[in-house]
Amino acid sequence: MKNKTFLSTYELVLFSALTALLFLLDIVLEVAMNVELVSMLVATYTLVFRKKALIILYLYVALYLLLFGFGVYNLAYLYIWLVLWGVFMLLPTKGNRAFCTLLYALVSALFGFAFGALYMPVWAVAFNLDAKGILAWWIAGLPADIIHAAGNFAFGFLILPLSEILFSLKKRVRLP
Repeated sequence: MKNKTFLSTYELVLFSALTALLFLLDIVLEVAMNVELVSMLVATYTLVFRKKALIILYLYVALYLLLFGFGVYNLAYLYIWLVLWGVFMLLPTKGNRAFCTLLYALVSALFGFAFGALYMPVWAVAFNLDAKGILAWWIAGLPADIIHAAGNFAFGFLILPLSEILFSLKKRVRLP
């Protein structure tokens, strides 16, 4: 009888490597304000690994918090990437290639645009903001969110090709 574990040795190694890639690309692109590859990779990992993508996602968050600390800005990482994961869990993994490619790019752009709004619970609590303060803070951050959305839209077109590569790799080694 075969011993069933939650993660195979291959998955453990693969998820560690994918987490390292995610973290490294985030650090490298820190210099480009609001242009990041994390959204693209979280979306890709979610389409391919489904629930197990949460392992990669929260390993990344743990590394991020360990490196940059548990400050107000960073605490939102505990839930903000979960939103993107949840949305991509609802999207189709198969279907018309052109439709899926555009859908993934548009959803990524929407997430980038909503990034500042997704921070509002943290800002509201940390800075004791009322509704007017939250709205003012969000409006002040709109230029950054627009840049974030544009970057996510462009990189969003890579989600389908990258997920196809990972699906192929997953199939070749017969991962569940």
